[in-house]
Amino acid sequence: MASTTIINVPHPAAEAKNLWRVPSQMLHSWYMVFFQLPWLPEQLFRRRNWRFGRRFLAGTAHPGTFSPEEVERYVAVWAKPRALTSMINWYRSLRYASRLGWPRIKGPLQVIWGKKDTFLKARMAEISMTQCANWQLPLLPQRDALGAVGGARSRERFAVEVYGRLASDHLAGSHY
Repeated sequence: MASTTIINVPHPAAEAKNLWRVPSQMLHSWYMVFFQLPWLPEQLFRRRNWRFGRRFLAGTAHPGTFSPEEVERYVAVWAKPRALTSMINWYRSLRYASRLGWPRIKGPLQVIWGKKDTFLKARMAEISMTQCANWQLPLLPQRDALGAVGGARSRERFAVEVYGRLASDHLAGSHY
């Protein structure tokens, strides 16, 4: 692989080590603790026609980010057999991440991060970079890396313009 670009995802070693030790991160990661519980998160999501899931989406994004049609697409995916548990299991697996001895990333890595992410603080991105030998960390001023103000069309345009440019520059090696 020539290089990698990821969006708002910390290195697993940094996340496992610091998620529960950085007080401000702990406060913003309450849902990860909740998702550790067996069966309860799935039941809560499904109750009352996915009310909790719908509110979780709406409450963690800029107003207008998700159209009613987009929310229904989320609900359709959550409703597939084992889909919701599989998604939540990603969070459940985090408690084992520190035991895995994650290697340092040697190849060129770019992590695009929204400085004002609702859940993952920019400090987590900075800590993640200690696990990388050859890195770049563009910190974007948005609330989250995918949450451009103005709804879905604006978000898509933002993604094409900003992420496309950052990823192609990274691939071209213009930052190394």
